[in-house]
Order: sequence, then structure tokens, then C-alpha cells
Amino acid sequence: MGRQLPHPAGARTIGPLREGQRVRILAPSASPVAVSIGGRTFDATGAECSPFAREEVTVGENSYRYRVRASGFWQVHREAPATLIDLVTRAAEVEPGDHILELYAGAGLLTVPLARATGATGRVESLEGARTAVEDARANLRPYPWARARTAAISVRDMSDADILLADPPRSGLGIAAARAAAASRARRIVLVSCDPAALARDVAAMVESGRSVESMRAVDLFPNTHHFEVVTALR
Repeated sequence: MGRQLPHPAGARTIGPLREGQRVRILAPSASPVAVSIGGRTFDATGAECSPFAREEVTVGENSYRYRVRASGFWQVHREAPATLIDLVTRAAEVEPGDHILELYAGAGLLTVPLARATGATGRVESLEGARTAVEDARANLRPYPWARARTAAISVRDMSDADILLADPPRSGLGIAAARAAAASRARRIVLVSCDPAALARDVAAMVESGRSVESMRAVDLFPNTHHFEVVTALR
């Protein structure tokens, strides 16, 4: 028979948990370990704490700081944020003064480095369907007033005349209509981040059939032991 382990000094009991309740254990890079349960956040002692995690991502000589809601989305693999920033910024080939449109921007993981790359003469518009993620993105973009995050359900009408179009859709991908609309935009470069091979093939094929050409495609295994992997595709 197993024995019950003693609680650390000063620890509190969290619970009871309701059936089906989601529990998230966070190990952020720039704030203490925390547990998110049912919209509440607790520290390692069981005391309720800030609902935000702090992340710091270093890519080469650049460092980026983020505030992310504990119940929100952040990359699970610890190397994913830096890897994605590196791959996407290389693929985008941003120039100072560029106008960038980012779809499915989340809390601004990619928006922040893109905003820094365009500089104050540029413009970055990020769209995201989750209101709380947009709130985090706005907080993360405060040092970059030329970057704006807004809540929107992504549609083909959002493929505006930006210099660079970046899309990081959910596993289902852009879809044929949105991929064709992206290809028809005046963007000199399109960067697509895909995490499902079938969605990737469908979306890229739709853009190529609409006149775009693939310039580069880089794959990284951010989901070990699954058939999913992250692919960053650059088209012109």
C-alpha cells in the first residue's frame, strides 16, 4: 500500500477538483511555477497568485518578453518559441517600414519580433479570435505603438494589401478559400506556419495553383511521438 507524502511546510491543499476540470501546470521561463485550475492560478504552496505567466525568449542577440494568461495558449515545447521566431523572421525577410498583417496571432509570440523588425516607420496588424489572447498581445506590444492587435474572426476579407502576410492557423489550417485569398493579395511574401501535414499540403497547393511559388519550407519536430510537426513555408 502506498503512503501519503507530507506537504511542504506552509503548503495549502487545492481542491477538490470537479470532474472534467482542466488542470495546467506551468513552468514559465521568467516567473515561478504555477498551476491553473478553472480560471484560478496557484503557486507551488497552493496560494492563489497572479493569473499571468512571464516568458522571456532569446533568439541570437535579441531578447523578447511576454505576459501570457495562465489559462491561455503558449507553446508547450520549451524550445518552440525561440525556434519559431527564428524560422518565421528568416522566412519573412522583414524590411524597416514594412506593413505586416498577421493572422491567428495569439498572445503575440511572433508579433513582437516582427514589430521590432519593421521599426517605428512600419505597421503591424495582428488578428486573433480569442479576446483574452488579444489582451495579452496588446500588453506585449506596448513598447511598439506601430503594432496593433485586435479581436476578429478570421475571414477571406482580412487578406489586406500588406507587404508581408503571416498566418499561423490552428491544426485545421487556412482552408482553400483563405489560401486562395492570401495568394491573390499584393503581399510580396507569404509565411504560413502549419502543424498538420494534410492541412499544409492543401493550403500550399491552393496558393501555388493561384500563382504563388514556394521559396522555402522548414520543418521542426515540436510534437515528439506524434505525426504532427511544425512547418514554416515562405511563398512569393
